[in-house]
Amino acid sequence: MLDNGLNLMGVSQYSQMIVKGMVVIGAVLVSRESAVASVVK
Repeated sequence: MLDNGLNLMGVSQYSQMIVKGMVVIGAVLVSRESAVASVVK
């Protein structure tokens, strides 16, 4: 879905790799924060 949207917007392949990397890093950080929050409770 992300690939298709970026292709439709005409984003270069290099920029697509950067965006996908940022999405993965963001997902890991959100997952990590929720795991820490559940341990603290």
